[in-house]
Amino acid sequence: MQRVDIQTSEAPRLGELFGELARGTAVLVREEARLAKTEMGEKAKALVGEMTFIGLGAGVAFGGVMVLLGALVMVLGLRLPLWAAALIVGGMATGGGVAMAAIGIRGLRRIDPVPRQTLETLEEGGRWFKKEAIR
Repeated sequence: MQRVDIQTSEAPRLGELFGELARGTAVLVREEARLAKTEMGEKAKALVGEMTFIGLGAGVAFGGVMVLLGALVMVLGLRLPLWAAALIVGGMATGGGVAMAAIGIRGLRRIDPVPRQTLETLEEGGRWFKKEAIR
């Protein structure tokens, strides 16, 4: 019976395979992190620009609403004492604002802050790594 020396064959050793797997995984993780950082940076810049316009628009709209509420007080003041007109308009504006805030708070409570898709991707990566390590 002829004896075959496994150490001298061309096949890579198990330790070399694990080393390659570890290096490949490290490179993959670094590249994924770099990609995520770049992508989030670009998104943050775009978000800041858009939020600036939203803020400016909200400020201008707020000023417009104040003028309209003042005009409504003046119109009601033609039939009622000014204090009563201001009280009615102020009460209506406050009630509307409270209702809108309550709707927003209820909507925030429905938002799941956990990044489920990212966690799923990480779990898939872990399963892949275990599968490759067993080979």
